[in-house]
Amino acid sequence: MFVFIAATTMLLASCSKENKLNKKLEGTWTLVSTTEGGVTVTAASQNVTSTMTFAKVEKESGTYSSSYTYMGVTYTSSGTYTLTEDTQMTSTQTAPSAGTPEVVTVVEYSKEELTIIDSDGTSYLYSK
Repeated sequence: MFVFIAATTMLLASCSKENKLNKKLEGTWTLVSTTEGGVTVTAASQNVTSTMTFAKVEKESGTYSSSYTYMGVTYTSSGTYTLTEDTQMTSTQTAPSAGTPEVVTVVEYSKEELTIIDSDGTSYLYSK
């Protein structure tokens, strides 16, 4: 009985953290900077505008849309995401074409800042 209660408590605590992250993700985030190989570059210095908009669908999942503008050309995409293991996000692009799932790690999040690291180790800082 104790094992069941402990396992259930851990499961609920895990879901609660993912739900909290999902609530904070909701809304539109604007790219501030990227860091790759220890070098940080601001989006403004590269003449880049990039936004990500998240919409919660369930406790641990939702939809996203993104827009990236560089040198006057805008690229857009959208898809779905699922949160796992507190800070892992698996996103799958559905438009303009289907993509393979990508896993990123949410390193830091608050109501105003979001930092994620992709599978290549590049860090992205967004603000609301």
